Amino acid sequence: MVKEDFRNENDLLRHIMTVDKNVEQGRALKKIFTTRENLFITGRAGSGKSTFMRRIVKFLGKCVIVAPTGVAALNAGGQTIHSFFSIKNDPYIPSIERGMLSNKVDVSPFMKKKIRNLDTIVIDEISMVRPDLLDEVADILRQCRRSKEPFGGVRLIMFGDLSQLPPVVTADDFIDKYYESRFFFSSKALRASGFSVITFENVFRQKDPQLLSVLEDIRCGVITDESRQILDSRVKYPDNMDNTIIICSTNKEAYEINKTNLDKINNKVFKFDATVFGEKPVAPCEDELIVKVGAKVIITRNGNGYVNGSMGIITSIDTVDETIYVHLDNDTEVEITKEKWEKMKYKQVDDSLEGISCGYIIQYPLRLGYAITVHKSQGMTLDNIFVDISRAFEIGQIYTALSRCRSIDGLYLKSVPKEDMVLLSDKISDFIEKVDENEGVLNPEKISDIGKDMIKKQQDLFNFEEYGL
Repeated sequence: MVKEDFRNENDLLRHIMTVDKNVEQGRALKKIFTTRENLFITGRAGSGKSTFMRRIVKFLGKCVIVAPTGVAALNAGGQTIHSFFSIKNDPYIPSIERGMLSNKVDVSPFMKKKIRNLDTIVIDEISMVRPDLLDEVADILRQCRRSKEPFGGVRLIMFGDLSQLPPVVTADDFIDKYYESRFFFSSKALRASGFSVITFENVFRQKDPQLLSVLEDIRCGVITDESRQILDSRVKYPDNMDNTIIICSTNKEAYEINKTNLDKINNKVFKFDATVFGEKPVAPCEDELIVKVGAKVIITRNGNGYVNGSMGIITSIDTVDETIYVHLDNDTEVEITKEKWEKMKYKQVDDSLEGISCGYIIQYPLRLGYAITVHKSQGMTLDNIFVDISRAFEIGQIYTALSRCRSIDGLYLKSVPKEDMVLLSDKISDFIEKVDENEGVLNPEKISDIGKDMIKKQQDLFNFEEYGL
């Protein structure tokens, strides 16, 4: 990855418009730097959302980056939402009192000081954020800043793709008793504040028109006859599994495939324990990496001659120099040394917030490359994949898995996904339709209307007619 260093906002704008020639990102920059609107920046997998986010954050003033999971936070260079706001992993019940969003949370003096001068919160992977979590953040912001505005006057810039992995919700979380859906756009505070949607249409990961067509259909929740015909042609095993990785649904499946293949190699076993200091980050590496010469591996970080998702075979292991040599699929050999992943926390330094390391893990950026789960593949770009997600248990898994691949020629399937495995949530479909009807602008809703919706939602839990009430 080429390190970019833009001197100012105009330097970034000039690069995007003259080098990248990306008008839609130029328009997004205009929206970001000429308004104070809350924004949801979305687009297909591989459309450059993450790169764009990394480019703009240094120009957003007093800004923090947060994400719903440890891996997402690590990739974004930020902190988890729960960690930054000191939130427990418990469901949160919103409250509207006397026509206003309530400020019922207790916050520490440290939290008040940390948030007082905050301008912007960037949230990555917003599709995985539950509405109650967003409302708890809003309550904290209003309390800390003594503000009646939905998010306490702090601006949200949200990145994500609703076609990918959704929030995790269980039957005990009571989301359905207080919200219209489990997705972030059902947040009471977000509905009250309003926001605009910016969609990146250009895709950089895939250039293959056939694969792009299939992915667009699945992203819309359908498999057309044309897409089915294309997918049917890819139901086969690759001639060479050495440069192909299996994407499956569960950790158990991936573990068993990786262990079985490693056991077949009649070479010395090497075990490398990660070094952990302070608070351990959730990093794309193993606590105990077990490999052999001849083992197929996947690299989980960008480096000299390789990128996150590069695959190859271990040719030698030098324990003295702590170097693992990997022969990549592109017929080059690279040296893999241990890397450091840091867990960041934001602290107030003078009048600004700075990311400070509170712990780290050091390990080789390698995993066995025979199989990987859909969740762990998110964010990767892969050349050859064999998709076996017959046990898919969540919306978004099919799209997330297939969109890892660069071209249709590198895609292999155990079977064509069934229609019900790619169906969009009705709530997402309704949201997209609403966005289209309003040309990307979702105006603020009245608190009184949001409150009525919440009362009606709770009333729907009861069968009053049965008792003549």
